[in-house]
Amino acid sequence: MKRAMDGSARAVAIATQTVPRDKVAAVMAVAAAVAEGLTPKTRRALAALEKLSPAQRAGRTVEVDAQAVLALVQVHGEIVEVLSGELSRLSGELQATKQTSLAL
Repeated sequence: MKRAMDGSARAVAIATQTVPRDKVAAVMAVAAAVAEGLTPKTRRALAALEKLSPAQRAGRTVEVDAQAVLALVQVHGEIVEVLSGELSRLSGELQATKQTSLAL
């Protein structure tokens, strides 16, 4: 396991934060809904795009159900919120630890 810049175990914990299981399950459910909801036309377009290089695919679009995309964006926001809150909490604890060390 790589150490974070200050080398502390707590900093490593911040750097390797994991996504809560319920959020992973939500992402999987949304991904399944997107995949299952693809029309034959969209599936054909995706099959053709798979044959292109990433550079050639850049900027290309396909039609996807708006509700599915909104659900994906929502669960992404929830994950970011959870991880940001946890990062802030751990960062605050790390700062408190550093300040305590300096006071000694």
